[in-house]
Amino acid sequence: MITHSRPKPLKRGWQKIVDFIRKQVLHLIYTAVDMRPFAIVQGGEPFVWDDEDRRHLRGLFV
Repeated sequence: MITHSRPKPLKRGWQKIVDFIRKQVLHLIYTAVDMRPFAIVQGGEPFVWDDEDRRHLRGLFV
């Protein structure tokens, strides 16, 4: 029998990590003007494309 249970809440330290990753990923993907409506729903304008900044952010996740 397969059962489904609610996900357990993240421990306190994990939430900081999740928030950090979310912020960095949003910075990487919300760069196009056509993403503006979605970016605004997420809390702000799309980010300006910056090659050096993107290289740094991508390096965090490789």
